[in-house]
Amino acid sequence: MGCDEVVHWNDKETEDHLISVTNKACGRVGRAVAAVDFVNTSGTFSLVERILIWGGIHATVGVFGDTAKLPLKPFTVQHHTAVGIMVGTQQQLKELLKLVEDGKVKAPPITHHPLESAWNVLQDLRDGKVKGRAVLEVSKPNE
Repeated sequence: MGCDEVVHWNDKETEDHLISVTNKACGRVGRAVAAVDFVNTSGTFSLVERILIWGGIHATVGVFGDTAKLPLKPFTVQHHTAVGIMVGTQQQLKELLKLVEDGKVKAPPITHHPLESAWNVLQDLRDGKVKGRAVLEVSKPNE
């Protein structure tokens, strides 16, 4: 639904390799605009902070797996935003995925707009005229 790349991190790769592969997947931007951390340990939290662009969003799902200190520098210097997501049980997630698989849960409509129309899109959002998601796209260098 609009995601161009997904990078699956695992503990068999070095942090530098994971960061390199992630940054490459981000294309021209070179860093992730947002990342979802399903593990939530101090290691994954710090790693996500290293790949986010200035103003990036760090979504943490569930409860932290350890009691480590969280790095605050990215939130103050790089204006990162942490978003907590705490919903449901593992069984409820399985049931939800089954509903999606069976076609009973539909994705919201997504419209794509050139970056130059950002002001108009924001006005439409403010006025409640956007149904689903509005995605602003940066034109590629060849276009």
